[in-house]
Amino acid sequence: MASIRNLKKHIKTITEDLKDECLLYLALHPEVKTGVIADMIRDIDRIGTELIFQLNHANYRPDGLPAKKFVADSMAGAEKKMGMLLEKMHAMTK
Repeated sequence: MASIRNLKKHIKTITEDLKDECLLYLALHPEVKTGVIADMIRDIDRIGTELIFQLNHANYRPDGLPAKKFVADSMAGAEKKMGMLLEKMHAMTK
């Protein structure tokens, strides 16, 4: 399993890249409302922050779930959420 420190670095990198994509999209498509892009950026930040919080507290789970399983489940959930945001952005280009 990758270290939690490396996972947090990857999460930060991915969230920054996604936010950059949103801003680039806004610059290239001025017809899109700024509020829609701002909401997406807010969602990206929220997902990244939640995931880092969960990783910081992975060893202190009150439900007794092993840290390795918990981290894997958290990453899978974040992947789904980020994927939905990317699909939403892709749908705006059509």
